[in-house]
Amino acid sequence: MIPATDGICPACGKNTNDRANTDPYRTLVGLKSGVSLPPICHHCGAPTQNIKKLTVASEPEGTIFANGLGQLLAHLFKSFGFIVKMDRLNKTTELTLQLPTCEQCAKMVRRIAPHYIDFDPHRIDLIVHTEFKKALEEMHRPDVGATA
Repeated sequence: MIPATDGICPACGKNTNDRANTDPYRTLVGLKSGVSLPPICHHCGAPTQNIKKLTVASEPEGTIFANGLGQLLAHLFKSFGFIVKMDRLNKTTELTLQLPTCEQCAKMVRRIAPHYIDFDPHRIDLIVHTEFKKALEEMHRPDVGATA
């Protein structure tokens, strides 16, 4: 949903420019699995070399042998159960991020909770510190003076 020019959301009627009760140092960023990240704590914005691993996996909704007959055969014949399990594993998508997290934040933030996960483009959206996002954008911006 795109807000109107005055900042009002057409779906919910809220003003998207209203920053009351928000943290000015937090922002949303989309990270692709395997992307290189700056050595800045994603939570507090301090320089760090420490890493905290975030792994998420999709649950396959449909397999060749989904529910019904396939599951029945898997219970009756062990070898068929192996085929069902391999089919599920082949359809599972796992995304991993090596998130820079300082020691203090690693103790404070036990579990990193993604804001949104999109398995098709392999993207995890997280709420991060603005300094982390700035450093990330600087790392991945095209060189202005680069020539081909």
